[in-house]
Amino acid sequence: MGDTAAFVCPGPIFPAMADVTIIVNPASGNGRARSLLGTIESAFAHLRPRYEISAGPGDEERLAWEASERGAETIVAVGGDGTWGNVAHGIVQSGASPRVALLAAGTGNDFAKSADVPAADPHATAALVRTGSTRDVDLGVAGDRVFLNCCGTGFDTAVLARNARLPVLRGPIRYMAAALGEIMTYRGERVSLSPWTDPAALPTLLTVFANGAWYGGMFHIAPHAAPNDGMLEAIRIRDVRGAQRVALLLSAVRGKHIGRPGVEVGRGPDFTLEFPSPPLVNTDGEVRRAATSRLRVRVLPGALRLVAPASGA
Repeated sequence: MGDTAAFVCPGPIFPAMADVTIIVNPASGNGRARSLLGTIESAFAHLRPRYEISAGPGDEERLAWEASERGAETIVAVGGDGTWGNVAHGIVQSGASPRVALLAAGTGNDFAKSADVPAADPHATAALVRTGSTRDVDLGVAGDRVFLNCCGTGFDTAVLARNARLPVLRGPIRYMAAALGEIMTYRGERVSLSPWTDPAALPTLLTVFANGAWYGGMFHIAPHAAPNDGMLEAIRIRDVRGAQRVALLLSAVRGKHIGRPGVEVGRGPDFTLEFPSPPLVNTDGEVRRAATSRLRVRVLPGALRLVAPASGA
């Protein structure tokens, strides 16, 4: 996560208001949050927020839970999809329902594209916080883990592991480089998925459950997914080899993988997967080992109050 000891809020510090907490992941985007904090402080100064700095991987979950327990009315999450998902998980665990605003400081910041929120603009986001504009959006749950944007198993977990070993590259190009590095060597596994037209255990390259349409910073993985329809978009890609994998990867940048041979799409509120052994699961770009070889993935309709313009996704 990087050294957070020297991370301080620049400029004047205003007395904190109990109703706005800003949670910052200083390691997001290879430290991009650090360079944004001055602008964020300027944009939110009139709201006198309380700042909380993540001290390590996943610490945003604890900070969000504590802010919710304190009665925060709005939590502003500064980071990328992983940070945003961790904040959502902490809120759900608390049982509270504060509003959540997203500020982009990560690699892909994919969910903001689907939710149509001005996550790249601290001043516009602060204005929405001030006016109280919100929309209810869905959350997903994989096993016991909440996700905001996407959950995946298979090829993407190997890509994320390689991605972590490419610190020199930044942004979506880093994910693409990692994907190309794994594309010839990753071994698919047999996975069954139900309910499905063919629930049999099949050699599978990748299975994705999408609440948002974008993935990995540049892949239009689920073009028809919407974060407010009470459904998850399920994409199962059967295992293919060599040049076919490369073609699938490149076509997914524009969402053109849908309809290609071996790519199956479904929609629903609840799915169950069976693996030969407990799988690695990617939730919003963070990888964890599932507790068992059976994984349930489901939707929580309208579970998050998102600070957003009144119209949109």
